[in-house]
Amino acid sequence: MIIKPSLLSYFLKSIAPFNVAAVILSIFFVMLYPKYFQWNNPWAGLFVLAHCVVITFVFGRIRSASFAFIYSRGFSHDVLWGHKMIASIVSALAVWIPAALLIGLGGRSALQDWFGNPYFPIMAEKEVTAMWFWLFGYGLLLPMFHYTWIRKAQPTKGSGNGMLLAVGAFVVIFTLMTFRHHSNWYAMLCWVIGGVMMAVYTVSGFVLHRTLEVQK
Repeated sequence: MIIKPSLLSYFLKSIAPFNVAAVILSIFFVMLYPKYFQWNNPWAGLFVLAHCVVITFVFGRIRSASFAFIYSRGFSHDVLWGHKMIASIVSALAVWIPAALLIGLGGRSALQDWFGNPYFPIMAEKEVTAMWFWLFGYGLLLPMFHYTWIRKAQPTKGSGNGMLLAVGAFVVIFTLMTFRHHSNWYAMLCWVIGGVMMAVYTVSGFVLHRTLEVQK
């Protein structure tokens, strides 16, 4: 697929206000959170979840005038899906990278140490693992929620099934995150299951998007 700058710019502009707000909020959250981050921090997980919901909601408003407009400009469904996915990835990275740099380069640790936080700088290295799980969360949730709105736009294919699958997957993810003690095999199992889910939702969304019809 050849990237079309004008189309990608259109999608990025539509999501830009939400991304700017998310970047500002994430920076304040990362810098001021008083405890050290673990991989299954519930507040970080809630933030990633909310951002993914907003991204896919903006791109999946199937009954909006903007949706009908862009789908009537002569672009193929594959091109539109691909550029929406690229814009979603850029949106995730635009929020994740500043937060990751603040943790990885020691900015957060230095500020918390200056505040007199007893966790720092001792626990700073442990937080590096957490930020990679946040990126993994984006990689898992974005394809899932994109599949959900695409399935919802298919009234003849059980439009509600996509939401049921998303809710079921969320319950599974939440359950796995609540276990506090993990052996190496358990961690590997979670990565494998997550990878399979990413692939399935991505491929399913791509195939189903080809038959999507604009709704008014």
